[in-house]
Amino acid sequence: MLDDAEVQPEKITRPGTLGVYAAIIADDLLGAERLRDLLRRNGVESFLRHSRSASNDEALSAPLSVLRVVTAERGEGGPRHGTTFTLEQACARCGTGARPLGDVLLKAGDVPKKGPVFQTLDHEYFVSDRVRDALGAAGITGAEFHAVRAAAGAEERLPWSQLVAPYALPPADPETSGGIRRQDPCPECERDGYFGTAQSPLELRYSVGREDLERVPDFAVTWEHFGRSNLVEPFEDSVFAQPLIVVKPRAVDALLKLKIRNVAFDPVAVSDS
Repeated sequence: MLDDAEVQPEKITRPGTLGVYAAIIADDLLGAERLRDLLRRNGVESFLRHSRSASNDEALSAPLSVLRVVTAERGEGGPRHGTTFTLEQACARCGTGARPLGDVLLKAGDVPKKGPVFQTLDHEYFVSDRVRDALGAAGITGAEFHAVRAAAGAEERLPWSQLVAPYALPPADPETSGGIRRQDPCPECERDGYFGTAQSPLELRYSVGREDLERVPDFAVTWEHFGRSNLVEPFEDSVFAQPLIVVKPRAVDALLKLKIRNVAFDPVAVSDS
């Protein structure tokens, strides 16, 4: 069908547990749409996910960029395995804004054996000890690291740390930002209930003064939290929506020097307020 649609994909991934193939088609939206129409006419269900790929130079020149992990999420996070959280700055109703205290407990079998970066199914960011040490040596600001331990047995130290950025940006401009939809946000804090879309790539836009931008550390997070929070009893069953991590050029440069293959940067548009 690829020949019939006159499409040359960069890559075709093998089907996983869901039996779904993925074809990566670069810079050919019309070709992708032809392929989708051809599949539909042959009774094959499919959908298009639009994404963009910024060059290293674009990410380095942007005032802010969203740090995106491009590999599949794995393993449950949050309080599920006994990690302690503080709700001091969290919404009392839904728990959005909860942050880990001390070490983070994960199921050892869910943690990659190697690699630089991964995310849990709860959208939390984890970096290897190598990445953590390199960011520290580069003097990167705004990053907080929580050591990972195995949830069972002797709670052995695993070679990973959760990356948390306490500094939150103001809300993105809802009128000009793209690639975001809202669904059932918490009626009290309205910070959760944000989701990405397959139809258009994420495009965040901010109105921030020069002095305010200079005060932003190298690592920060969005005010918006993606997913839906649910603060319940027992606490271990709670789920907390997560913000996106946003980085400044110094952090981009430090990560690029590590030659990490499974991260990408989505430049953020900033205008002087």
